[in-house]
Amino acid sequence: MIWRSKTRPAELRARSVHSFDVFDTALLRRTAFPSDVFRLIGQRVANEIRSPAPREFVEDFLAARIGAEASSLAGREETTLDAIWAILRESLPNLPAACGPQYELDAEREVLAPNLAVAERIARARAAGTQIVFLSDTYLPAEFVRAELTRHGLAAAGDGLYVSSALGLTKRTGALYGAMLKSENIAARELLHYGDNPVSDVAVPRRLGIAATLLDEAHLNRWERAVVDCDTASKEAASRLAGTMRIFRLNASREFTPGVRDLVATFLGPALTVWAAWVLAAARRDGVRRLYFAARDGHLVWRAARVLAPRFGNIDCRYLKISRQAVLLPAVEEISLAGIPWLLRSWEVPQLDRLIRKLGLEWHEGERDFSALAKEEGSSKQLTGDDDWKAFWAVLQKPALNALLTRRIADRREAALAYFKAEGLADDLPIGLADMGWYLTVQTALQKLSGAPRPLRGYYLGLQPTRNSPSVAGPATALFYGDPPDRRAVMPSHEIFRRVTLLEHVLGLATHGTIREYRFAGGEAEPVSETVPQRHGEIVDEIARAVEAFCADCLQPKIFSDERSARSLLDALIGSWFAHPGTAGLQILDRVEISDDPNNIGADLMIRPYVLSDGLKALLPGRLRRGLNLPLPAAPWPEASLCVSKPWPRRLMRLGGRLGGALAALRRARS
Repeated sequence: MIWRSKTRPAELRARSVHSFDVFDTALLRRTAFPSDVFRLIGQRVANEIRSPAPREFVEDFLAARIGAEASSLAGREETTLDAIWAILRESLPNLPAACGPQYELDAEREVLAPNLAVAERIARARAAGTQIVFLSDTYLPAEFVRAELTRHGLAAAGDGLYVSSALGLTKRTGALYGAMLKSENIAARELLHYGDNPVSDVAVPRRLGIAATLLDEAHLNRWERAVVDCDTASKEAASRLAGTMRIFRLNASREFTPGVRDLVATFLGPALTVWAAWVLAAARRDGVRRLYFAARDGHLVWRAARVLAPRFGNIDCRYLKISRQAVLLPAVEEISLAGIPWLLRSWEVPQLDRLIRKLGLEWHEGERDFSALAKEEGSSKQLTGDDDWKAFWAVLQKPALNALLTRRIADRREAALAYFKAEGLADDLPIGLADMGWYLTVQTALQKLSGAPRPLRGYYLGLQPTRNSPSVAGPATALFYGDPPDRRAVMPSHEIFRRVTLLEHVLGLATHGTIREYRFAGGEAEPVSETVPQRHGEIVDEIARAVEAFCADCLQPKIFSDERSARSLLDALIGSWFAHPGTAGLQILDRVEISDDPNNIGADLMIRPYVLSDGLKALLPGRLRRGLNLPLPAAPWPEASLCVSKPWPRRLMRLGGRLGGALAALRRARS
């Protein structure tokens, strides 16, 4: 049976014909693999019969469906959906009476989407007067295939359609091509075929004298394969996420610049969708009615959550311009080590100017008082021992400086309280705070400052074991919990704890700079932030819009909210993307600066290419390098630095890494 809405005029027969494969070429599935559709059907049936063991039922259904197809193909070149389901019902006699081929057609219809790049190719060919034909090796009915091609704007009146289930002939044997050439009344040389299968869409037609072009962009890429390879995530969640990544990668190119599309398709889109879905589900479970997403780490996930919120009970998602620097000082009640425990973290440099700025002061305001401690080193003086720290705290107790700092704290507190009240933090309803996490310092300060009648509940991507306790911070839930030192010494850590600083600068992209403090302007308290270049703000806004588009394309985001699946998917995404970042996406991040300091002191580029001298130093044994005082550059993100380096430095750095690994293995073997 040849499906055509009208006969092609004789005068068009001399023109060339372009034929297109259907599935994974013209039409895409929102699942990683075609067989994942069978899981969707199995899950639907399991829900309808209220199976006591739904996971096992889905796996049994999948196996039975695959087996039924194999049995129906015995001795035949192709089968049909009706034939498959006739055997399937014999294998699973307890299926509901209504369960049949229509269930499979419904599932296919739900996940199908057009490949816009192929749609444009078809449109250009059609505009040039070229005849369009579709060929497909599929058990699905020709009527269904035609309807889906038409629904997604790919097929038009007059296009030919040749489906193996209707003709009993397939592309893989070449017979379907022969039938099409005969029906179209054209020679093989007049046909150009496009498809994704190297054998049935390229090798076979070329053997028949047909020109063929491979369109394999729909095949899963490195990052999509990493998602479906998650053993601990639900197979449906992994498949759905990988399928959404693929469709966004292929279809978003017309709406967003290549770098933004690459960055969102390979990492930011799926990562933020999973994170936002987990936060919304956890907050809904706890009865939270309003969620504040803390700047800047919360900017992109807030944009994602706003899109997903209607499918999670319409939780009110708001953006709170806040930072550690903006709330820690206003929450200070005593100028002492016990009252300001956050003044120095173990990873920070104890430099005078950094400490002074964290206290909301400028160096010139305390320069005279600190002169005896600073000596000739001035503001760059580093506190190196107990005596230095005793002297530092003694200086802060000097009456004039102490009074200045006390006034500064009071002013900051007044403005912060006014801002939080205006933002609704004091409203009498269950409120939550979403942030990237780590130590609960911001939540602790907010508990003191917000004036909320109920405890603030936090939702975090990750929390470290050295975080503040619930007695001071309030209740908090994390998707990832860091391991204590003894376990961390022998067990691999979650990927997020290996990439903390990088994640803060990639997931934490925002259209504004760090919030420094709050000030009154026209009687209202407003956040004061560092300025960012206009171009940076424009790029981040485009990224945020792309993230929103990614989220909107997720048909069932609730499937990502399961804690185990969310953790597994994010671990896989972070591990695969930071180890192998997309080069186009890195161009968007090439001017991002990175620093461990809250005031961004000592910031350096997050991605800096290696140069030839770095590669030559990498070839030297470590002991010799140290002896000659030739340290390797401390790249914040070595994998990205390799990606953006020129060929020779990149080759030498990789060779040096392999040599270093081999020497380390040799030393271990000898010991």
